[in-house]
Amino acid sequence: MKARPYQVEGIKQMQKHLSESGGVLQADEMGLGKTIQVLLWIKKHAKGLVVIVCPANAKYAVWENECKKWLGFTPLVLDGRKSRPIGKHEDLIVLNYDILDAWVGQLSKLPIHTLVI
Repeated sequence: MKARPYQVEGIKQMQKHLSESGGVLQADEMGLGKTIQVLLWIKKHAKGLVVIVCPANAKYAVWENECKKWLGFTPLVLDGRKSRPIGKHEDLIVLNYDILDAWVGQLSKLPIHTLVI
């Protein structure tokens, strides 16, 4: 699979603004591939653990499936409000907003490089 030219440009803009400010907002319109752009940015630039916080209905249907397609691996997807230890070998963790407070203790023990919300 290959990114479209406007997605490649979006990734470049993300990196430019991130370098200048330390944070970036990817706000393309629906259907233009924001998820793909973020994942391709992660593939090229992330140097450690990535945590993605998203709506519950997007964990599996969007982020897990797109990670498999674009990154070639399945992320750790967290479920439920009862946390458990998370291994330090994880590259990418996906969880939903409404369980974040239950997992923040475990996540705070990890060396998170990139946070996607």
